[in-house]
Amino acid sequence: MSNSAEYKIISIRDNPNMLDSMVEYYTSRWKLKKEVWHGLISDCISTENPLPRWYLMLMNERIVGCVGLMADDTAENDFKPTLAGLYVEYDMRGSELGANLFYHASEETKNLGFSKLYLTTHHTGYFEKYGAIYVGDEVYGDSKARSYVVDVTDMPRPCEMKK
Repeated sequence: MSNSAEYKIISIRDNPNMLDSMVEYYTSRWKLKKEVWHGLISDCISTENPLPRWYLMLMNERIVGCVGLMADDTAENDFKPTLAGLYVEYDMRGSELGANLFYHASEETKNLGFSKLYLTTHHTGYFEKYGAIYVGDEVYGDSKARSYVVDVTDMPRPCEMKK
């Protein structure tokens, strides 16, 4: 959970009662099939492996964002963990919530014993300001996307990140 009084980040693994809310939120925001993702997300509750992990960001009990850590987000690589589906509600953007979710995922990556966090995105410029290093392009779905790596052992806190 976050230290902020304004929002909290909860783990689905530690709050299995929030599984259905997580699945509904994640699949509706990313326009994915619930039946496929329910199994992928629920794995975080029962697995003995460190991955996957899924998190919801709540503000006054309203879900305002989410993020996941998976063993592999694309099946095109063997990077792990891979950041999955960082999302913040449109009306909440610009208030550093995305930076805080990214930082939380980075801290969790470190706590799980990993030193690197990988991600693939169609965005340019967003993750670079948080220390992500571009490593090349890869096919992601039916388009080309940018791949990044982050050294989580040297991740700045959100208030220290570049704007």
